[in-house]
Amino acid sequence: METNPRTQTDHSSSKSPARPRILVADDDHKMLFLLSKVLGDDGYEVATVTSGRALISRFEPSLGARAAGPFELILADVRMPGCSGLEALEWLRAKGCGIPFILMTALSECDLCQRTPELGCTLLAKPFRLADLRKLVQASLLGATSQISTRGESLRG
Repeated sequence: METNPRTQTDHSSSKSPARPRILVADDDHKMLFLLSKVLGDDGYEVATVTSGRALISRFEPSLGARAAGPFELILADVRMPGCSGLEALEWLRAKGCGIPFILMTALSECDLCQRTPELGCTLLAKPFRLADLRKLVQASLLGATSQISTRGESLRG
C-alpha cells in the first residue's frame, strides 16, 4: 500500500528542542520588560525577578541536586535594593554554581571590572546596544566569553 507523503509525519523531528532558559534580574520594570521581550523573541525562555534575593530563591531548592540550577544563563543588574546582583553572584559561586552570569551596570566600577574574571562573569555596561546583548548572551550560552562590553564599544566575536 502506498502512503501519501502529505499525511506522513516525521516523528524524529516533531519534538522541538528545549529552549535555553535565562533568568533576568533587575529592579527596573521597563528594563525587565524590554529584556524579556527581546530574549523571548530570540527564542529563549525567560523568567524575571526584581531583586538579588528573588534570584537566589530560584536556585536554593535545586543547588543540592544540580549545580547549574534551573537556568542556563543569568542576566542581572549590579545595583538592586536589598541583595544586589553582585551579592547574588557571589552567593551562587560560594555554593559551587558555575552557571554563566552577565552583570549589567550603569556605573563605571573599576574594582568590579577587575573582579569579573575571578567571579566567572561578564560585565555589560548600560546603556548597551541590543545587538551587543544578543552576541553576549549567545557567547555566554556557548561558554565562549569572558569579555567586557563597555559603552560605545562592540563586542569582539
